[in-house]
Amino acid sequence: LRQIVVRVEYAAFSSFVFTQAHGNFKLLVNAPYVAGGDFVGTVARIGPKCQRLKVGDRVFGLMAMNAPGSLCQFITIPEDWAALSPSDEICSPPQVAALPAGAATAYAALFAKANLQQKEKLLVLGASGNVGSQPISSVIFLHLYPKPMANTHNLWCPMHICCFTM
Repeated sequence: LRQIVVRVEYAAFSSFVFTQAHGNFKLLVNAPYVAGGDFVGTVARIGPKCQRLKVGDRVFGLMAMNAPGSLCQFITIPEDWAALSPSDEICSPPQVAALPAGAATAYAALFAKANLQQKEKLLVLGASGNVGSQPISSVIFLHLYPKPMANTHNLWCPMHICCFTM
């Protein structure tokens, strides 16, 4: 199997988890249910067919909505659900743990819904917070032309890319 066991070090308590905890979102799995989605941890074990990751790698990722969550000590997931975590100098593990759901949300909005293409321009209103800051790094990586607009008092942008101007 291409599965890994991850010792969870950090897990994000996202708005999705908060909504679930208050009973405002129908669970996609049966009880008992472990909440949580985003995580950072260390690979503790690997399946015999794993190819990318090895024991000891620090990884991050996002649990599927119909899978048990990440608010626990260990999770068993397909190898493809995890990626190598950036170094602590680039982004701290708690910050990395908060990224996957926001990145997935931004990606779905930009590319699955809006069908954004290379060399297009993008105006990002509210380019702060987890979801709002994600389009900026995504579109810069893909050689698009973002114009972020945000109140600097609410700005969380680990790479300070919000100084970007056209």
